[in-house]
Amino acid sequence: LRGAIDAPAITISGCTTSHPAVAKMMARMRLLDGVQRVTLTGSEKAEMGGGATGDSAAGGGDCRAGSDQYPKFDLIVFFKPIAGQGTPAAAPAATSPATPTTSGAAQ
Repeated sequence: LRGAIDAPAITISGCTTSHPAVAKMMARMRLLDGVQRVTLTGSEKAEMGGGATGDSAAGGGDCRAGSDQYPKFDLIVFFKPIAGQGTPAAAPAATSPATPTTSGAAQ
C-alpha cells in the first residue's frame, strides 16, 4: 500500500484501547496540515487465552502487553508533496512541450 501514492508518507504502528479509538486516531491524523490520506493496513486484537502472552514475550514488540483487550494497529499517513518539490515520476508528465508555452503565454 505504501507505493499506492507517490508522496511522502510515514507508517505508524501501535496499540489503543478499542477499535473505535483506532478510527478516532485516523480521523485526527487526517486533520494534520499537509495530510493527503490515511490508510489502515491492519487492526486486530490478540486471540483469547495464552497466545497473547506468548506473542508478547517472544516478539518483544507487542504493545498489548499480553492483553487480548487492546487492538494493535498499523496505518500509513500520506502527505501532500511539498510545493515545488515534484516527485521524479510526476516531473516528466508535468513538463510536456505544450506546458511551458501555455504557462508562458498566460503570464
